[in-house]
Amino acid sequence: MSETAVVEKRREARIAWVALVGHVVLLVFSGIAFATFLAPPAPAWLQTPENPRVAAFMFMFGGQTTVVLGAIAGWLLTGLVVARAMLAIAPANRWATRVARAAGAPASG
Repeated sequence: MSETAVVEKRREARIAWVALVGHVVLLVFSGIAFATFLAPPAPAWLQTPENPRVAAFMFMFGGQTTVVLGAIAGWLLTGLVVARAMLAIAPANRWATRVARAAGAPASG
């Protein structure tokens, strides 16, 4: 494997893990928020004039950000696992090809 491919895999792995951690942190925070201070009845500090603007921003981007981070993490981690599996299979495949040729099997195209 070339050095460029190794660097790209490391970058993809880093992005995947950051996205996964961000996804989990947002899920945990929103779960705690909905189970405690966002559950009715709303506390007095949550009904101040600044909070509706913050809540509107949160509801506009919170769920979408969580889903997108989870999707990025899932796709990148799946791709890395598949790439690692293909690298593990490749030597075995070469060995099987040599054994088949030694046994007299015709070479495949």
